[in-house]
Amino acid sequence: MKIGFDTILIWAIALFLAALTSVLILTLTALRLSPYDLLTVVSFCIAVAFPAALTFAVIAGVPVALLCLAMRWTHWRVAILGGFPMGVIATFAVSGFFGPATGDPINEYVFGGLLGVSGALVFWSTLKLFGELEPRRRDAAGQAPA
Repeated sequence: MKIGFDTILIWAIALFLAALTSVLILTLTALRLSPYDLLTVVSFCIAVAFPAALTFAVIAGVPVALLCLAMRWTHWRVAILGGFPMGVIATFAVSGFFGPATGDPINEYVFGGLLGVSGALVFWSTLKLFGELEPRRRDAAGQAPA
């Protein structure tokens, strides 16, 4: 299987937008609910949350997405089913490192799961928009068209 530069670029854009979407939702929620000022919240989200979200998306999200693509599980419902546990796992890892942000870890994990769903849906939408989820066409000789 040959992967072209355009495919890598589209996947990189999809990963970037997925991480950015989750962090923007986190930032807006933190601005609304946290006692910290604007500069503290935004600087934390830029310096810590975005790199962490992008790293997790690359390390865990890409293999899951490739598995789903290989199994032809390319429906948006699969993005939801995959995004929620990925968000919970990421939240569990972050809360284990920094400590829980709230007094109620269940709400924190549900919110993290919803952040994972939002990122997964943006990732799926980007790939769908650029045609990366469509099956590759082959000619009679079994070769992909140039």
